[in-house]
Order: sequence, then C-alpha cells, then structure tokens
Amino acid sequence: MNIEKNYQEFKDLLLSTQRPGIERFVEYLDKTDLKTAPASTKYHDSFEGGLVYHSLTVYNELCKMTEYIAKYNIPKETLIITALLHDLCKVNYYITDTRNVKNKETGQWEQVPYYTVEDTFPIGHAEKSIIILQQFIRLSKTEIAMIRNHMAFTKDETNEVSLLFDKFPESVLLANADMIATYMYDGRELFK
Repeated sequence: MNIEKNYQEFKDLLLSTQRPGIERFVEYLDKTDLKTAPASTKYHDSFEGGLVYHSLTVYNELCKMTEYIAKYNIPKETLIITALLHDLCKVNYYITDTRNVKNKETGQWEQVPYYTVEDTFPIGHAEKSIIILQQFIRLSKTEIAMIRNHMAFTKDETNEVSLLFDKFPESVLLANADMIATYMYDGRELFK
C-alpha cells in the first residue's frame, strides 16, 4: 500500500468537488494525522494509513451502486464528500502506545506497539464528523443524513436510523458501502 499515493488521491477527489471551503478544509487535513491514521484500533484497517485506505474503499463501493445513485440523482460531489469524510472524527483520535505481549516462539514478554484512543471531544462518532466538516464546508441535509447514518447497523434504541432512512434513503447506500468496506475488504480477519 502506498500511503502517499492514497492520500493524494483522497485530496484530489475532495478538491474535484469544488465545494466552497474545500481548499481550506484540505489545508486543515494536511495539518492532521489523517494521512497516517489507522481506521480502527484492532479491527478493520488498523494499520498506518488505514483511515484513508478505508475511506477510499468506501467511496469505490458506493460508486458501484449506480442504479440507486441514478434513481436518487445523487451528485458525484455528495458521493465523494460522504464516503471520504464519514469517519472524519477519527482524525487526531488514535495514539500509539505499547503493551506487553508474550512471544509465542521464545516465551519471553516483549513490548509491542498498538493503537489506542484518545478522544478529546467525545460527542458521538458521526455527529463529530459532521460538526468538524461544517466548520469548513456546507453540507446538504442528505449529506448530513448519510454521514449520520453510516453506522446504521449498530444498536439504535431510539429508532432514529429508521426515520432517517425513510426520509433520506440515500443514506442506506453509504451505510452499506461502509459495511462492505469494513467487513468484506478491510475486516477479512474478522471472519477467521
């Protein structure tokens, strides 16, 4: 995997939207750890550059849903922004620490690096992504719904997800693209 190439593709896609404020937003991203951040601590794409890789995978999966994109007349810029930035909340979120692990071959304890979370603004996963984004670019209601609902298949006791799906069926597409990217590509190790 080429971290630099992936990051440049990520930024080029964002800039192609020509959304007012997007250039300033990309400048902001350059000052964060986005390029090297993992997508998770130990599940999907828990490696250097994993967050960008995951986001590009979600974008590619979302773009394959051409029938529904056409049916709901979803602009390409909406596909780019929601797929690439649905996990924006994970920027400056992970830190590297070490822990002791017993070496299976030698039986000796060794310190090994791992990712852990340091959330300085714990307000909710999708909500945090939306708030950060709205400081730079204006999102449509559909884009907000898509980002808000991208983790739709997690527990939802308030029924908000179903209500958002009813009002913004486009959000089903991003949720499915994220699930495919997480469990079919990124999360292959989860099936072992």
